[in-house]
Amino acid sequence: MRKLVPDVALAMDVQVLAHRQSKDVWQEFQDGRAKQSGSEEKPKTIFHGIMTSNLPAEEKTVERLSDEAFVLVVAGGETTARVITVILVELLQQPDLLAHLRQELDKVAGGGDLPDARILEDIPLLKAVIQEGVRIAAPATNRPIQTAPSEDLKYHDWVIPRGVSTLSSLRCA
Repeated sequence: MRKLVPDVALAMDVQVLAHRQSKDVWQEFQDGRAKQSGSEEKPKTIFHGIMTSNLPAEEKTVERLSDEAFVLVVAGGETTARVITVILVELLQQPDLLAHLRQELDKVAGGGDLPDARILEDIPLLKAVIQEGVRIAAPATNRPIQTAPSEDLKYHDWVIPRGVSTLSSLRCA
């Protein structure tokens, strides 16, 4: 595969690494070296979380751990990169919005220091930009559920009551 499609080599390397690490954690549990469920300590990794869960033994295989790890790496990398790219393109096409967002960020980023994530989460405009970027980028195979929590939506003779998702309304029609 490396010779046919060289660009796939990085993904293959990540998959091999995930499998190797999954196997190491799985072996820890088989040998009794890892803490079992009932321990008050939080799981160190997703592997430990799966292995200490109440899943049946057939769900606690090296293959399962490896697949979960690979999905997380791909989802965390590709999805995030796509959403950030979409957000940046949209902001560059809307200079007024970009300027307004910069003003909001400048208020909390005194002296150029990166503020705590909790502070950034409290900036309504930043939150809206990120949510809209996720919606537009459509990184998942399904779209985010949209609701109007405080108002009824009207379109010609149709009314979607407040709090009802637009998706479920379309299915009912």
